[in-house]
Amino acid sequence: MSSNAYDDLKGAIASSVLIKKANARIINADEESLADWIFDFRAILLQPQWLNRYADIFWERYASQYPFQVCGMESAAISLVAAIVMKGVERGTPVNGIFVRKSRKRQGLLKQIEGTPTNDRIILVDDLINSGSTFNKQIKILTAADARVSDMFALLAFRDTSTYTSIQQENSIKLQTLFTLKDFDLPLLSPSSPKIPSYYFDMVWKFSAPHPSYNHVVQKSSPILDDHHVYFGTDIGDFFALDQTDGKIVWTYEIGKHPPGKGIFPRPIFARDSCILVDMMGMYMRLTQRQEQKNGPIATLIGLAFLPLLHRI
Repeated sequence: MSSNAYDDLKGAIASSVLIKKANARIINADEESLADWIFDFRAILLQPQWLNRYADIFWERYASQYPFQVCGMESAAISLVAAIVMKGVERGTPVNGIFVRKSRKRQGLLKQIEGTPTNDRIILVDDLINSGSTFNKQIKILTAADARVSDMFALLAFRDTSTYTSIQQENSIKLQTLFTLKDFDLPLLSPSSPKIPSYYFDMVWKFSAPHPSYNHVVQKSSPILDDHHVYFGTDIGDFFALDQTDGKIVWTYEIGKHPPGKGIFPRPIFARDSCILVDMMGMYMRLTQRQEQKNGPIATLIGLAFLPLLHRI
């Protein structure tokens, strides 16, 4: 990108995107305290001049890596993805565009990835990178869908590039940014507080319950453990006991009639040698694994309730 184009974009960000507390009331993420400043990139990245400039910058950096597809998180990155796709057509190097929803749709096809992904590698785009959580979430969702992310591109970084090293190294992904806070006379934010990342652990086994109800966005049945098994209920009304060692099904129990997709939501509990579960009809049952019955539990209907209560049996 020429120095004039760089300076023009920097000037537009400084004058129209960077908002300081002297000019507006800015609420922090806690929805209570006030912030000193905020970057509102939508102020320029929905204008044709600057959206076209953004697409030119992207292609200058990534044209040599063609072919690829581009992806971003709703809603800020949707216009960026669209601009890159249209610029690709103009250049004679068409690319596929997709975007990731912050949460899965609750109706229709229940998608979390919108568009039609191809087998090409993916470049993630966004207006800024702060903690890196938005990029990290997309990487996990896309990886779970057997897609391959190779690069991340953001206009502005809030922290030193070393802050994002773990995301890059763990996923073999390269990050490029155009500006940092220092370019706008603001100090870089301190590195994010260290967390225990789940992806540091090795997956021993994985079990996917059949026919989940994505449209019911509520707390679902969380698992409970004994010395050997993992127990939990599912949306379709099946109660599972899995072997802790390999995740294989030890036995299952199917509850009676229930509303479609609303099987066993409450968490089961142990009561002495039994497991008590509640279905969405308010009926709770005691499951007892008898020594002589190896293939499944003996079910006893206890009564009606909205939540299971422990009592002496």
